[in-house]
Amino acid sequence: MFGPSHIHSIETWDSGGGIELEIVELDGGPTLVVSDEVVTVYRSSDDFWEEANEGGDGYRTLTISRETGRPFELAGKR
Repeated sequence: MFGPSHIHSIETWDSGGGIELEIVELDGGPTLVVSDEVVTVYRSSDDFWEEANEGGDGYRTLTISRETGRPFELAGKR
């Protein structure tokens, strides 16, 4: 399981149109890119930046979407 000790860096990037992405680079290279509706996994942050510069979605390895259109919420007591 990944914990805070496995996070190499976190940065926020404004991708345009009011959409901010959190780019979470894990030790060893895997990178998570998180918005309020999507979590995308890349092999490395370089792959994310290549895709951002080129367009398309050829570099991502996994995308998890919130199909309801509502933002992701952290699980907690109900």
